[in-house]
Amino acid sequence: MKNKWKTLFWLSLIILFLTNLFWIYQTIDSAVGRGYYEVTCIEYEKDKTILKKLIDSKETKTELLKFLKDNDISFEGFQKGTDYVISFNSFSVLFDSKGKLKNE
Repeated sequence: MKNKWKTLFWLSLIILFLTNLFWIYQTIDSAVGRGYYEVTCIEYEKDKTILKKLIDSKETKTELLKFLKDNDISFEGFQKGTDYVISFNSFSVLFDSKGKLKNE
């Protein structure tokens, strides 16, 4: 009977130790993942700012479409009423019916 309790005690202690190791691993893994996520977000924001400045420097829709196609930048262009919208993942650019950039 004494051996049974001893075995149960050690087994419980081992299980407790292994679960704590698992949670420590999960915490470290989450922290590393979060670090990579933050760096990626910062780089994405920098790229977005540069791209927005480049896009704002284009006066007409045709200039911008040519620039985007020449540099293989993914976008979605569609007509919205009389305006033409060029949409990226995080922002959109709006052109009037004459193809001129609208500042909104």
